[in-house]
Amino acid sequence: ESEQELAASAGTPTLILSTPQEKPLYSNGELASIFAAQGVPFDGVHFRDQAHGFMTRAAGFLGKSWTESGGMADGAAAVGQQRAIQLALGWYAKHLYD
Repeated sequence: ESEQELAASAGTPTLILSTPQEKPLYSNGELASIFAAQGVPFDGVHFRDQAHGFMTRAAGFLGKSWTESGGMADGAAAVGQQRAIQLALGWYAKHLYD
């Protein structure tokens, strides 16, 4: 299944936190339109200054480590992680019991 097919079949609120390594459909509104057409709550936040795996700091992208994928072990990474954690917690608080 493609990302578009998965989005069209989703029946639960969805939060996507994308990075530059993801396909443009994650940040250009394409998926948001699909979720909206299904009446499914969706929010997508694009982290331009982070690299895929920034939430775990151990995950990389396509066999590369997090730092090999462009991740930086610096203050910006820590801020990005905290921001993403807070967004996820708020999303769960809003939608978990819907």
